[in-house]
Amino acid sequence: EGSSAVFINNDVEFFRTNVGVRQGCILSPVLFNTYLEHIMQETLQDHQTSITIGGRPLCDLRFADDIDLMAGTEEELQELTSKLETVSRKYRMEINKEKIKILVNRSNNHKHTNIWLNGQKLEEVETFKYHGSYICNDGNSGKEIKSRLAMASAAISRLNVIWKSKIYR
Repeated sequence: EGSSAVFINNDVEFFRTNVGVRQGCILSPVLFNTYLEHIMQETLQDHQTSITIGGRPLCDLRFADDIDLMAGTEEELQELTSKLETVSRKYRMEINKEKIKILVNRSNNHKHTNIWLNGQKLEEVETFKYHGSYICNDGNSGKEIKSRLAMASAAISRLNVIWKSKIYR
C-alpha cells in the first residue's frame, strides 16, 4: 500500500493506493498501454465507421494516453464518445473533460456540433495543437507553417551568438 498525489492548478490532493506499480517502474507504460488498448477494443467493438483513408476504415488515432476519435457524422461521434466514457468508467478510468476538444472539418459548411460527455457539452475549437502541430477546421495549414517558421527563426537567432563569435574567424 502506498500514497500518491495529484496536482491540479497549484492544488495538491493526496490519496492512498493499494493497487498498481511504483512511479517510475518500467512496467508502468506497458501496463497502461495494455489497459488502454483493452478499453479501446471494447469501445470500438461492433463499431462501423463512416471514415476511410486509403480504402481502410479509421475511427481513432492513439499515441500514449491521447485518443482521437473520428467520425463522419455528429451522431457517430456522439456514439463513440459515449461508449468510450461508459467503457472507461467500467474499468475505473476517468476521462479528463478539460482536455477534450471537438474539431470539425468545416469545408462542408457544417454548423456547430454538440457533443456531450457525462452531461457536459464538450468545447468545439477552430484550431488545435496536436503533438506539436496545428490542425485547423478549414484544412488550412497556414497557422502551422507560420509556427514552424517562427520556431526556425528563433533557433537561427540563438545561433547568432556563435556565428558572431571571434573564435570561429
